[in-house]
Amino acid sequence: MDDSVLFRAESELAITEARKQKAERTKLFGSPIQLGGKAIDVVVEGNAIWIAENTHIAKKIDLEIYRGHTAPVTCLAFYREDHDTHGSQLLITGSWDQTIKIWDTSSKLLQCSIDAHGDFVKSLLVVPSLRLLVSSGSDKIVRFW
Repeated sequence: MDDSVLFRAESELAITEARKQKAERTKLFGSPIQLGGKAIDVVVEGNAIWIAENTHIAKKIDLEIYRGHTAPVTCLAFYREDHDTHGSQLLITGSWDQTIKIWDTSSKLLQCSIDAHGDFVKSLLVVPSLRLLVSSGSDKIVRFW
């Protein structure tokens, strides 16, 4: 409640109290996920949800964590070979640390790290048919890898 307000309508107080009670009743519905920071990007891939957080990590919904960036992770993309039927895929992450990192999701190992942009990496796009990764950065440069 705002202590700087001298007078408040009774109806406003009733609405505020009703909202507090509803929030308390529903706060645990659906087994909410507790994040360590703020979600910057979310990607749904198969049976998993991937979250780029401002806490320097990319996180899979079942809590597989890929650590390696030194600044917030800002974007995610996936690459899978067209002929690969075993489910092996690569997770590609971009970050404020100006790098792109490529991870093997089967082993959770970092495959490579690239100094990609002069400022933070804003977005990633994979074109599987061309085996192409497109990145854009806050440096106003679009790169084709």
